[in-house]
Amino acid sequence: SPPLMSGTQSVLLNNGNTDYIDLSAHVGDFANFSEGTITGWFKTSGTGAHVILAASDSSDPGREIRLFIEGGSLRYDVRGDVSSAGQLVSSASVNDGQWHHAAVTVDGVGNALLYLDGVEVASQAEPFFDAVLDLNTMAIGRNVDSGGGQWYFDGNLDDVAVFSEVLTPAQITQIAA
Repeated sequence: SPPLMSGTQSVLLNNGNTDYIDLSAHVGDFANFSEGTITGWFKTSGTGAHVILAASDSSDPGREIRLFIEGGSLRYDVRGDVSSAGQLVSSASVNDGQWHHAAVTVDGVGNALLYLDGVEVASQAEPFFDAVLDLNTMAIGRNVDSGGGQWYFDGNLDDVAVFSEVLTPAQITQIAA
């Protein structure tokens, strides 16, 4: 099925300019998702934290869902109203100036799989959008908490998408090809 939201062209985001794509007007369309998939292409050579996609309660610094890069690793986590098991983390470094594909799937019982370049790299129990109550911000290329915008993506993002269904490993591999 087609994604509910998708970027169709490469977007250069520059941390110094705090560039991002604000999707806050659409966060309500995703807030009740208990399962689904987030995918996207990214290229960065910067250090620090870089958000691919995040949604949060902007009044609380600890209530968010995010697919991001930190410390050179691809990561996914959910912090909020439902207990999170921690972060899914790729052991491979992605701050190499090359294009990479990221994907995370979460099924209806909270089994989460993190993929890097079409290959599963981490799995554990982890919730999805519905685990964070009062979501009011969503963006490609940044996170927002009670201190404002943060973790702006420094590099390129392309075809960031959210699906309301769990894509299969074969579908993830096909998208990443």
